[in-house]
Amino acid sequence: MIRTTLLAASFAAVLATAAFASDLTLGTVLGTTPEAVSAALTEAGYTVQKHEREHGRIEVKATREGKRYEIKVDATSGAVTAIELDD
Repeated sequence: MIRTTLLAASFAAVLATAAFASDLTLGTVLGTTPEAVSAALTEAGYTVQKHEREHGRIEVKATREGKRYEIKVDATSGAVTAIELDD
C-alpha cells in the first residue's frame, strides 16, 4: 500500500513539474547567464536558436511547437521581462 501511494505521489510530482516548466510567463526566473537561460528554455521544450547579452538583458531566439519566440530576460534577476511571438 505504501509503495503504491509513494509511486502515485512521485508520478503526480513529475507531471506537475513538467507542466510548470513548459508554461513560460512574465516573471518566470530562468537564470542570469545566457547559458543558464538557454538550458532552462531547453528543459521547458524550447529549441534555442541564438542568445546574446545586451543592455543589461539576455535576449533569446527560440522555437517551440513550430512557433518562433524572442524572449527577453533581466540579466540581474533572471526574470523573463518579455515574450514576443515572431511571425
